[in-house]
Amino acid sequence: MYRPPNGVPEPVRIRLLGGFSLSVGSRTIEASAWRLRKAANLIKLLALSSGHRMHREQVMEVLWPDLSPSAQSSDLLWNG
Repeated sequence: MYRPPNGVPEPVRIRLLGGFSLSVGSRTIEASAWRLRKAANLIKLLALSSGHRMHREQVMEVLWPDLSPSAQSSDLLWNG
């Protein structure tokens, strides 16, 4: 659940089959609203992971497999 400033929780829905989409309450987050593609990829990873959690190192390895650990960490801090 997402809790907006008014304090009333809204359901978050993630659709992965037939294309990715995310909605909060009645609002759909359009693909153009994602500042970074990696942010959408992070949501997909967490949605599919057990308990919707992943260790930081696992996330970095999936999103940036070709980078060094220090570069992965930097990208996660700035982009994730």
